Amino acid sequence: MTAMQFENKVTIGNVLTMLAMIAGMFWSYSQLQQEQARQADKIESINGTLRDRVALVDARNAAFETRMRAVEVAQASQSSDLQNILSAVNEIKAALAVRGAKP
Repeated sequence: MTAMQFENKVTIGNVLTMLAMIAGMFWSYSQLQQEQARQADKIESINGTLRDRVALVDARNAAFETRMRAVEVAQASQSSDLQNILSAVNEIKAALAVRGAKP
C-alpha cells in the first residue's frame, strides 16, 4: 500500500489564484466601503429632509396656536360686549317699566 504524499510545490496557478482571491477581497471591501458611504449620505439627506419638515410642522403649529389664541380673545371680548349690551338693555327695560308705572 502506498501512502498519499502531499506535493510541496507552489505552482504559478496557485500564486495566480491567491492573487486573484486577495484582489477580490480588496475590491469587495472597497465596494462595501463605498456602499456604506452612499447609504450614510442617503441617511443624512433623509434626516435633513425630516428636520426641515418637522420645523415646518412646528412653525405651522405655532401659527395655528397663535390664531387660536386670537380667536379665543376675540370670542371672550365679544362675549363681554354682549354681556354689557344685555345689562344695558335690562337697565333700559327697568327704566321704561318705572316710567310706565308712573302716570
